[in-house]
Amino acid sequence: MKILLVSPARLTPSEQKYATFSYGIFYIASVLEQNGHEVRIFDCNIDPRCPADFVDFHPSVIGFTMASGPKIADAIALSQEFKNVMPKAKIVWGGTHASCLPEQTVSEPYIDFVVVGPGEYTMLELVEQLDNNSKHLEDIKGLVFKRSGGVIRNEPRPFIKNLDELPDPAWHLVDVGKYWAISLNTSRGCPYKCTYCYNSRFHQGYRADLSVDRIVSQIEILQKRYGAKMIRFFEDNFTFNRKRLRQFCNEVIARKMRFTWDCEARADLTESEIALMAKAGCVSVGLGVETGSSRMLGFLKKGMDLEQMEKSFWFFVKHKISPRLYIMHALPTENIDDFVATHEMMARLDHPPFIFMPYVPFPGAPLADYCNENGLAKAPTSLAEWGPYFPTAGIRFNLSELPDELLTEVMNNFAQTYSTRRLRFALRHRPGFLVDGIIHPLDFIKTLRELFRCSLAYLNGKNNARKMFIFDVLK
Repeated sequence: MKILLVSPARLTPSEQKYATFSYGIFYIASVLEQNGHEVRIFDCNIDPRCPADFVDFHPSVIGFTMASGPKIADAIALSQEFKNVMPKAKIVWGGTHASCLPEQTVSEPYIDFVVVGPGEYTMLELVEQLDNNSKHLEDIKGLVFKRSGGVIRNEPRPFIKNLDELPDPAWHLVDVGKYWAISLNTSRGCPYKCTYCYNSRFHQGYRADLSVDRIVSQIEILQKRYGAKMIRFFEDNFTFNRKRLRQFCNEVIARKMRFTWDCEARADLTESEIALMAKAGCVSVGLGVETGSSRMLGFLKKGMDLEQMEKSFWFFVKHKISPRLYIMHALPTENIDDFVATHEMMARLDHPPFIFMPYVPFPGAPLADYCNENGLAKAPTSLAEWGPYFPTAGIRFNLSELPDELLTEVMNNFAQTYSTRRLRFALRHRPGFLVDGIIHPLDFIKTLRELFRCSLAYLNGKNNARKMFIFDVLK
């Protein structure tokens, strides 16, 4: 059977250089190909084609991956257009948004099926049943579909405990050179229970990891085929499994592998672990600090304390790994004391690089339920309403006790100091920064150009520019 897998998070032309791999569909594609099916990937982030361009391919199934966010409107438009030009094709939605709201999603007339949870084997079984004209859709775990005017939700699909059983991602189905970063996703799930995150509902405490052997093997493939020099580990928490982290670093060191890497980490690592990461080529990390208020940390169920976070932060700095902090503002119950505590923490950390993001109640997160139950926000009642729900969320949502004027002033200051803050911190805490500029002047100039371009994007009020800053450009 022919299957088309779609990543619909369409970016503007100026943002397309920041497109990243969509590992959900990469793994689904590889499993389908392994079982004899013909697959193509349509990543709208890098591919200018439209649904009509795929008519000659004649896909029987068109699968979408979708996280909650402003691009839902584009996914809806694409699904409708595919239905118009290929009415016999079955439209399947998966990903976090569809998994958290499957009944609402599948109720739309242009969506035939929803895959809840891990999609590899649910999609495979669905494709094979459709290929054989089977009438036993209710036997497919993790599938939601319509029948006789109602919605059928099948038994949940168990999460994949051994990620090594999956084939390598289908990198060959995309033009790797068009993506901003060469990345890897080496784990799934998160056992922590942060209330602002969808993980507790989507993964239900589940966590699984690729083995070190498979990680190293995939890095070698990306180096050999695509010339990868920098690997970004795009996953919730690359460092959660400390044993694996140490084994990975030691293996990279033993093999004398030449590449640098970036990851998302929890700010609770020991100095010896951080020193080992640095020796193995780690140059930057993202730390989900969220707030400098102990009260808010408890409210968010972070399971960490400020002293622990700050100690890890300075260990990263000491070992020349550039930390970037993720800070949320306008959180429910946040007050002036919490706000002041956050800024006092930033001062103690010598005003480091950070991403300042307004809180938005995403579906599936316990804090979103809290907002709905307490009248702070009203969740959309249909899939179509989710599209316009997000683009102005940073403006419309202030679910805290902070005055709007203060938040506006803070965001303006963040935009105005975005570049200077990073340059100042790098010069103060990375003495080799200027030396690197002398040794590699073209890379240095490119870094500065990107830094100031991103800063101008914020100053010009481009809402979508926020995604550009998820990873610090000062490596």
